[in-house]
Formats: sequence, C-alpha cells, structure tokens
Amino acid sequence: EDSVVMAGLRRAGLNNLGRTTCPEFGLASITESRIAGITRNPWDLTRTPGESSGGSCAMVAAGAVPIATASDGGGSIRSPAAHCGLVGLKPTRNRLSPGLYPADPVAGLAASFVVTRSVRDSALALDLTQGWKPGDAYGLQQPEQTYVSALTPPKKKLRVAYATTAWTGVTADKDAIEGVENVEVRPMDLYDTATYRDALEGSDYIFYTHPLQARADRAVLVGQVGKAAAELDVKRVVWNTSSWIPDKPGDPFTYGENTKGINALWRSGAPGTVFGSVLFMDNLLTDWARPFIVKEGRYVYPHNPNLQANWISLDDVARFMLASLERPDMEGAWLNIGGPERLVGKQVTQCLSEALGKEIKYDPCTPEEFGRYLVEAAGDSMPAEAREDFAKGIQAFYEYNNTAPTRPFEVDMDHVYERFPELDGKLETMGEWTKKQDWGESNYRPAFG
Repeated sequence: EDSVVMAGLRRAGLNNLGRTTCPEFGLASITESRIAGITRNPWDLTRTPGESSGGSCAMVAAGAVPIATASDGGGSIRSPAAHCGLVGLKPTRNRLSPGLYPADPVAGLAASFVVTRSVRDSALALDLTQGWKPGDAYGLQQPEQTYVSALTPPKKKLRVAYATTAWTGVTADKDAIEGVENVEVRPMDLYDTATYRDALEGSDYIFYTHPLQARADRAVLVGQVGKAAAELDVKRVVWNTSSWIPDKPGDPFTYGENTKGINALWRSGAPGTVFGSVLFMDNLLTDWARPFIVKEGRYVYPHNPNLQANWISLDDVARFMLASLERPDMEGAWLNIGGPERLVGKQVTQCLSEALGKEIKYDPCTPEEFGRYLVEAAGDSMPAEAREDFAKGIQAFYEYNNTAPTRPFEVDMDHVYERFPELDGKLETMGEWTKKQDWGESNYRPAFG
C-alpha cells in the first residue's frame, strides 16, 4: 500500500521508478550499507550526499528524477539536501497525515516528504500531499491558500526571522551581524510600478543593480525607479550597471543601453550616481564557473587569451557606491570602475591555483559554449522559451568583447583614483580575493550571482 506522500504524487500522475539507498537504521552521517555499498554525491564523487535520504538526494541532484520521497526525524531530509544543493523541507508535525504509521513511536518528530530542485516543486508537492485524515491522533488547520500561490510575493511588508546565536550557543561574528536588526525586507516588482512606493518610501538612498535577464529593459526600468525616487525625495539613486559604460568612440554594441539608462535616470529628476563595474571576480563563484574550477581543475571563460580585464570584487563595488554618498561632486556623474590589476586568462588561473592549492588549467571556451553554460546553470529559473535567445545574446556579447577596439573590460584606474583618491591602495587584487573565498559546496551562489 502506498504511503500518504506516494499516494498524493500518484494522483498527480507521477510514477514510482524504483527504490534508492539509505544507511542502516538511518543513523549514520553518510549513506553507505553492506547491501548497496557507497552512495556518492553527484556534484563531487569524493564526497557523501549526506544521510539518511542520501540516495533520494543523489538521484535528484544528478537529474535522474525531478523529485524523490524522503523522511526526516533528526535532519534526514534537510542534511542531504544541503549536501546536494537541493530544496529539503521537513513539514510541520502532521501537516501530512501519518497514514500507514498511526502508532508513531516518536510522537510526530519524524515526517515523510520529498526532496526537489526548486522551491516551486516542493510547494506543489506539499499541495498534493498535505492534509489530515479521519483517525489521525492530531491534525493542523488547513492553509488558506495553496503553497504554490504563496510563492507570489505579497504586496505588503514582510518580516524576516533571524538568529545570531546557534542552538549550540555559538554566536555569529560581530562583523557578520552588525546592523542586522535594522534590516527590513520589502517586496517590489520592477515590472509593476504600483509596488514601488510601498517598497521605497522612507528610504534615504536607493542602491540599484539591474537583473541580468532583463538587460534589454534597463533604460525603461531605471527610469521608472528614478521617477519614484524623485517623487519620494530620495537623496541619491546609486546604480551599478554591472557592465561597461561607453566612454570612447566606436560601436558600443549592447553596452549602448547603459547610456540610454543613464539618460533616463537623469531625466527622471532623481539625484543619481552611476558606476559601470566592468567584470566581477565573484562570477567565478557562480555555478557556471566554480564547478569547472573546483571539480575539474579548469578555468573556463570565453575571453580570448590576450584579452585584458580589470576584474573587481563585489565588496569593492560596494565601497565605491558607499563612498559616493559622501561626495556631492558625484551627484549627476558616472564612472567606469574596475579592480587594481589588468589581467589575462593565464594570470587569473595562476591566482586560482595558488588559492586552491592545486593546479588549475587555463581552458577558455567559445562564446557559443559559454552561452550554453549560462543557460544550463540557470536551470528552471529561466523560462524555456527564453533560453535560445539568451544563449545567442551571450554568444554575440562575448564575440564583441573579444575583438572590440573599445576594450570594454579595461578601465583607466589612474583616472578612477583621481576621482576616488580615498580608495587608492584599498581595492582587492585577484590574488587577495581568491584566497579569501570559500570554494566549498556550502558557499553556493545562484546562476546569476
């Protein structure tokens, strides 16, 4: 007879493809047994997928199935999901009926559910399986809406719970938590101007970074943000374009949209400052770059071998943005910014090799391959109908970057230090930045930063 979880999934049309592995009694911190042997983490075969639902998590993380059943008493959903980069939710006691196990020996401490690759899929699975049944010892009130519908941000203020001390008594580092009690989260939809006022009202400054997938709309959106800021008497809008701002003659390619965006911000009436940060060091931590570096020992990027770039860390971008607030001369001004060094691919590889303590080979890919890597890294977060055009756009973008006489990844840092002498000597080199990073699985970055 099916469990409550499996019965709900079958009603939705899913089929059971087989049985996965788990450690004996579900008590080990790894998924190994004499019967099935060692279950390995598909992201790194030298590591464990965790336990006790390690087999389920390994199958989902490998892409063999989109969803797999799991159970959790002391972390057996949550722990392997964290090991494998999945969504692992342990439902509240009796959010799902105990079903076949009414005489629960641990009084509801253990729960059955699933592991998936997205919050959306887990929400849908919970909609399909939740609810109490006659005969259950206890139950929960039914939710007022479906869990899938709850994924749409509400048009009201949100509250975020946080803890600065772990249950073990260990307190987070002061630098990591300073000011956290003053953080307020407000939802805002860039494509719905009706949400702007509630999100921005009361703000002295607005720091705006444009979403990569909406780069074609940047002039319209930053102009709308500027208009809202002007109406609310915001002191400054600081826009990080995340790319070069054309500052010399020649074909600007799609970078010309940054110029249009700057003009739209100036015309909005909002006091503004714009930084064109040309290339982020933090890109190397994303899941289109880091897996090649860490798992395969290869630095894979679409730059031609002689292309020079002033890579800049996101921390240093923030330094420029914050410093500009104290500079009245930066109101109504824009500036391209980069890191202190101008590097080619082999120099980046040398920094990575020293930081990771092993040889990282320089292995550039083509712009076409890179477009495909980005789409694959985005996964379900990118609509299927947008993937082909996005990949072609990235291909054309890097074909331009590799040959353009405008050299959009190069920054005149002498000029930058003339404008910001207070930051001269304080920006991170690639070598310093790579040594500071956590290159392990726990430092997960989404596909686009």
